[in-house]
Parts: sequence; C-alpha cells; structure tokens
Amino acid sequence: RTRAMPAERSDRREASQLRAMECELRPLNQADGSARFNFSRSSVLAGVHGPREGKYSQKESGESIVVVNFGAKGAVGSGWDRGNEAVLRECLEAMVMRSHNPMCVIDVTLQPMCDDGAQLAASVNAAVAALIDAGVALRFVGVGVCCAVTREGALLLDPTREEEEEAATVVTFVIRPSDGAVVTSLCSAPLAQDVYLHALDAARASAVTILTFIRMALERRGGHEMMC
Repeated sequence: RTRAMPAERSDRREASQLRAMECELRPLNQADGSARFNFSRSSVLAGVHGPREGKYSQKESGESIVVVNFGAKGAVGSGWDRGNEAVLRECLEAMVMRSHNPMCVIDVTLQPMCDDGAQLAASVNAAVAALIDAGVALRFVGVGVCCAVTREGALLLDPTREEEEEAATVVTFVIRPSDGAVVTSLCSAPLAQDVYLHALDAARASAVTILTFIRMALERRGGHEMMC
C-alpha cells in the first residue's frame, strides 16, 4: 500500500513535490514548432514539422497522421523504451484535431538532452508545447506526469532516475487537466488497484500545475490562443 513514509529524497523534496520545471519555446529555428521541457535536469527537446502533404500510402485516411520519431539512439536517453514511440503517437493523435488537415502528416521528433527520470512525461509535455507552437489545432491538451512506488510502498511524485531504478513500480500518466481524464497510463510493473488510484490522484493534482506552467510559457510567446 502507498501509505508508508518515504525516506528523505536526495534532492530534499517532499514526496508529493514536482521538480523545478522549464519550458522553452522555439529553440529550433528550422522546425515549424519546437519546445524544450525540463523536470530539473531531465530534459527533452521536441520539434514539429508540418502539417505537410503525405505520401500516397498516407493519403488513404481522411484525417492527418501523426508520426513520432525518437532521435539519438543509445545516447543520453538510456532509459527510453522504443515502444514508447507508439504510446506517444496514440496520445498525440488523440489530442490533435486531425480533421483540420486531411491527408497530411505531422512529424514530431523527440530528442533527450538529459535523462534524470520521468523522461516519457517530459517527452509528452515537450511534444504538446511544440505542437501548439507549430499552430497545430488540438482537441484538448494532455500533460505527462510520472510517479514511482518504492519497495516500502511510498509514493514519489516526479522521480529522479535513481528513484526510478530503486522503485518497485514506475507509472506514467497522460492526463487531461480540464477534467482529470486519463488519456493513457503506462506501468513498469503490475500494481494493486488502490496503489494505482492513489498515484492517479497525485498525478491529477500535478497535471493542473504542469498545464499552468506550460500555459504561462506559451503566453509569453503569444501561443496561448491554441490552448484548450
């Protein structure tokens, strides 16, 4: 169960405390939209190209297609699971208003700059900010939140890489902050329902904080009108 008191965290945060965040818009000059999102040292860079006309085989659908690529294989993103690309694509396609650009492709490229935990969550947030920066219309905005459950049963929000490696389970949520709906969740190992629900409560509360932070960054760049 997740009621145990965690040992003091190495960075002296409370168990339910996010790390300092940073969201930089348009770090890439040659992309249609780009963003770099950080949870402290954990950093992901996202670039968006498109919407662009798709290849013949991609024009069979009456909606746009989102393609997710993960760069720098074997580089600093050592904790990345290649299967996460499919998870990200499904999440982003759910968010994108795909009927606005039929028979087009939206390419999203993600590159880890530093992996210090919660990398999938940071990737979601970077990709969403980059899509908005590119002017891609969204049905809704979802944000990524990561939680770790220690072997003693304590819940740690936004874990570092060291905390992830020592945890019994790591769960990443993509949450729609407007109503708390779960877009998807990914667990590194099975966990009990009560543990999952406790982690979900923490993720929902944090999702609002993360969205507010991203919105502030977008407002500084004049992109808040695309927020849903």
